Amino acid sequence: MVSLNLPKTVIMNTNKLISLAFVLIFLSAPAAWGDSNSLCSKEERVLFACSTGKKIVSVCASKKLTTASGYVQYRFGAKDRTPELVYPAEKVHPASRFSLGFTDGAKWTFCNLHFTVSGYSYTVYQYAAAFDEEDSGIRVKTPTGKSSYLRCKKNPPYFRLDALDHLGLRWLPEEALASSDSDGAWPADSPNTDLLQGVKTHDFKLVNKALDNGADVNFHSPSDVGVLGVLVDERWKAVRAKRVIEFDTETDRLLELLISHGASPKLSTTNGGSVIDTLANRAPTHTVQKLLDIGWPNDYRYRLYAGAILGNPMLVQEALNHGADPNEPIRDSRLLLSAIIRACSYFEDGERSEQEQAFAALELLLRAGAKIDEGSPGDRAGDIALVFSGFYDRPNTKPVLDLLVKYTSPTGRKNSLDWLKIGSAGYNQERQDISEWLMKRLAE
Repeated sequence: MVSLNLPKTVIMNTNKLISLAFVLIFLSAPAAWGDSNSLCSKEERVLFACSTGKKIVSVCASKKLTTASGYVQYRFGAKDRTPELVYPAEKVHPASRFSLGFTDGAKWTFCNLHFTVSGYSYTVYQYAAAFDEEDSGIRVKTPTGKSSYLRCKKNPPYFRLDALDHLGLRWLPEEALASSDSDGAWPADSPNTDLLQGVKTHDFKLVNKALDNGADVNFHSPSDVGVLGVLVDERWKAVRAKRVIEFDTETDRLLELLISHGASPKLSTTNGGSVIDTLANRAPTHTVQKLLDIGWPNDYRYRLYAGAILGNPMLVQEALNHGADPNEPIRDSRLLLSAIIRACSYFEDGERSEQEQAFAALELLLRAGAKIDEGSPGDRAGDIALVFSGFYDRPNTKPVLDLLVKYTSPTGRKNSLDWLKIGSAGYNQERQDISEWLMKRLAE
């Protein structure tokens, strides 16, 4: 998934409005804001209002606002004077004139209301949090791409833009949201952004509309790999709704459509991450396999890396048969460590087959001479200590540890044993039991 440059570092979450209600209750100040502090009339609802100094920004709506009726207007100007800008000039339903976007996390929310007038792009933005500095205001982007900001002087502003959710407004994905620190990685007005949103939500109508409007299937920002990287962003929703088979079928159709329009799996982030890195552990194996076959059909060094992170023994064996070196890193990432983490990751009921596959891939690498990190005495933990400390509570940890002990050197055994004697105590009985078993195994 892609991150947003918010006023302070937060962990992003792409759910729409999970914690929005909390933030609104905690931070909004209805008593402090009303029509006297906005450009809205007494007969209207105030959805957003704040002072930027001498001017007031307001988003006003009819009191009745449904999917079929009502209006929304953005107004900017001085109090008790004719507004300098009213958009739209007519009182029409917002679905045809505005775009809306939200993202949120624990006790914070971030939203944008976006529109364009004569080539100028306007974004009302609001970041609100229970334990962080707020940030809200207006971002204006000129036709030449230059951005300027008017920040709200008084916080919190009156904020009820959540009333526009589910009214049919064009939806902005997280990657297109703008703040005072960022214009958004994806331009809000571009069909590329519609394509991204369509692929994320498996909205084939929106995808085809974006393609018809000239969307570039290979557009991406420095921190993402484009539309192929969001193919399964909402698979978790399908899991909850018990429609995974249908979702995966849609994913296959979307992939075929995007590839037929020239989408490339070989786009990368600034640190070299690919769509394989993005989708591994999230997408169905056959989806990742198809992307791998299209992008890296004969690159066995990369295919070995993919086999390690996917826990796919067939890919690992194929690459080894073609001379791939199990100790050659990809982007400074040790293949063996990737395979170890993958083998430790499966622990839920119904994942036994995947666990067995990942375990087989790990053993193939070890048999081929992949070097286990031995650690160093009294200083740095090696692979065995890493698995113990990070995955001791997983039921499949013992087989992985047993395999690593089998293939590690005498030095690796000694260093791991020394580390366990110092750092394995405490926490709980389960950890203690695994520690005692592992120390006995290392001492054999």
